[in-house]
Amino acid sequence: MIYTSICFRPNSGKKTADDWYNKGEEQYNSKNYNAALRSYLKSAASNHAKAQNAIGLFYYRGYEVDVDYGVALSWYLKAAEQGYSLAQYSIGIFYNLGYGVDVDYSVALSWYLKAAEQGQLDAQTNIGLIYFNGNGVDIDYNVAFSWLLKAAEKGHSTARNRFVVLYGRTNGVKLEYNEARELFTKAAEERNVRTELELSELKREARESKEQVAILLAKLAIKDSEIENFKRHANAALPQVIPDLAQDKKDEKVQKRNCGNEPIKFFQL
Repeated sequence: MIYTSICFRPNSGKKTADDWYNKGEEQYNSKNYNAALRSYLKSAASNHAKAQNAIGLFYYRGYEVDVDYGVALSWYLKAAEQGYSLAQYSIGIFYNLGYGVDVDYSVALSWYLKAAEQGQLDAQTNIGLIYFNGNGVDIDYNVAFSWLLKAAEKGHSTARNRFVVLYGRTNGVKLEYNEARELFTKAAEERNVRTELELSELKREARESKEQVAILLAKLAIKDSEIENFKRHANAALPQVIPDLAQDKKDEKVQKRNCGNEPIKFFQL
């Protein structure tokens, strides 16, 4: 008989980079930003790209730290160099809008392209806008709409809406893509439906407001009716009150004549 020994190592309980990142996500979602940042930093120490990107976001947004675009950019670069598309897109934003750096459309475009090649829809949309506006490149509507189309076909609503609006500014530029023309038609129809829904909502709100006004007017009418009833009863009672007051004055004179100047006294039996 052969005996073998198996050695089991006790679980040290040491968290991995993924563990710390996931913990940071939980803390972030519960708005415990201080704890989340500590967890992200522990994860980032092991070169975790998503954690590095998250830290960049903290310094970009100013979550429990002072806003610091330089620090944010340095963390985004760490993640971007590992190929993390969201960080690549974020760097593109920094250079596109000049967050802590000079505006440089060529650098922005290069980072957008890295992210867009991985399917990052925001990056694809922004590339389309760069070519439409001619930011650092020659204006090219077909290139612009081709990138917007890529994102729109994946359901990116901003790309779809931009496509419709921008195409309307091209004064009928002929597009080389049948899909683009189909998208324009579909998006325009969706906008019409959305406009109709918004109009319907406005009508509903107006109707509700009209009903509220009608209720208020009805309440005012009731109050007016009550006031009129009060006036009517008061006017009806007034002729009776005046003779009574006159009689009271007459009685008071008689008492004064009989009692001299002494004040009238009332006694309780």
